[in-house]
Amino acid sequence: MNVRVIDNFEAPLDRLLSDALTEAQEARFAVGFVSKNGLALVEKRVLKVLEAGGDVEFIVALDGEATESGAVRLLYELSCCYECASLYCYPPLGPSKALYHPKMYLVRHAEARTCIIGSSNLTNAGLAQNLEVNVLIEGDATDEPVSDAYGAYARLKHDRRCVSPDDHLIDLYEDLWQCSEELRTSKARAQKQRALVKALGQHMKGLPCPERRRSDLIGWLGMVYDVLPEGEFTNRDVYRYEKQFKEHYPNNENVQAKIRQQLQRLRDMGVVEHSGPGRWRLVTR
Repeated sequence: MNVRVIDNFEAPLDRLLSDALTEAQEARFAVGFVSKNGLALVEKRVLKVLEAGGDVEFIVALDGEATESGAVRLLYELSCCYECASLYCYPPLGPSKALYHPKMYLVRHAEARTCIIGSSNLTNAGLAQNLEVNVLIEGDATDEPVSDAYGAYARLKHDRRCVSPDDHLIDLYEDLWQCSEELRTSKARAQKQRALVKALGQHMKGLPCPERRRSDLIGWLGMVYDVLPEGEFTNRDVYRYEKQFKEHYPNNENVQAKIRQQLQRLRDMGVVEHSGPGRWRLVTR
């Protein structure tokens, strides 16, 4: 496994992403903000992945400010044109006013995986111009940092606030974006903006969440999921596979704690329910 810190001085992220996407079989982007000029930097590589039958996913925030409606429209059209392309969206703000704000780029070549996590949004500034710092991880699913990165991505994707957009949501977001643009020169449109944010949020509540797939569960998350018994089970039922897990991750000195962490993540994804101290129930395969 290779881990290093990168910045836009010596290694602009657009170049690293383009290299990583060359002949890739899968790419997953979870970013707070996306722009058309940012997409343009990686569009050709993404299209090649899709045309070769690879899977590409984008999770973006409909914040009404930094995420351009034109970029969202392009991603939505991509998801409509290619069966293996997916777009998922977060609302402007969650119930706790928490902002969806990650910057994750995950790419797979066969068993090799490249993970880039840091400060760069999917914008021209974030990928090529700003003073940004990111961590580059190169390895495979048996490397714990890689496994943890994919686990974090799966948690974001299967959060209850994350939805698959429809035509109406894209139209609503274009209206919100236009209103936000106009507000930069006119405060009189603030009321309209609030109404659009509310309408967008209400519409998103009725949209489907991303479908759970086994391919979302990489590394630790997938290993724990695969041994879960049907119905009710306990931590000890899963601890029985500790030796098997240790063979995959020999440097982990606290396997039981790692198992409990994965069960909590599976709970957050709606795969299992917590039914009491050390007790769980499998909800769905």
